[in-house]
Amino acid sequence: MPSIYDIWPSRWLKARDLGDHTARVYIEAVTVEALRNPRTNREEPKLILAFTGKTKCLILNKTQAQSLAALTGSDDYTAWPGHACLLSAGVAPNDQPTIVITPAQVDPTANA
Repeated sequence: MPSIYDIWPSRWLKARDLGDHTARVYIEAVTVEALRNPRTNREEPKLILAFTGKTKCLILNKTQAQSLAALTGSDDYTAWPGHACLLSAGVAPNDQPTIVITPAQVDPTANA
């Protein structure tokens, strides 16, 4: 089905991109970019996640960053590349769509 997002694709990963699917991803890089906050109209530093083999990046909010710190065991975001996580669509407390980050299950046959 055609979509306006086919005409104007975003470089940012959104909950609608995931739909009902859960994606297992590997963090390739974490960068800091100054992005405009639409509420304040000011630029603010944001953590940006890039994923191995994926074209879209994820702008992290505070909750997502805290989830990654917990699942990687480090609040040092430069230590996050190489970690796997699961991304799924969810709803934030403000009833807005969001991306939920959870730990990826370890494959018990990976070292077999």
